[in-house]
Amino acid sequence: MVRFQLNTIKVLDYHATTQALTLQKAGGVVTSQVKMVGLTPARRGQPPQKVVITRRFSDQFQKRGNQWALVFRTELVAPIVKTTPLTNLTPAHGKPRL
Repeated sequence: MVRFQLNTIKVLDYHATTQALTLQKAGGVVTSQVKMVGLTPARRGQPPQKVVITRRFSDQFQKRGNQWALVFRTELVAPIVKTTPLTNLTPAHGKPRL
């Protein structure tokens, strides 16, 4: 299992798509898929890693006055986390660099 803290990841791309399943005057259900691509910092002599996190969830909303309020969220599948180590680039004349 890969462990890291989200607040240390440099976010490169974030994309979310949503689809309304049911919308009524008093409430509704919306499904969403979120994909985040980022870089973890280099640690303990290891190069940084590219991280891709994909999440799918369902949200139930309820209308309260003039605003929609999130009642609860259900994770449809466990988050998918893929990491790819970035290799050090070695110039022709000397030290490796990131």
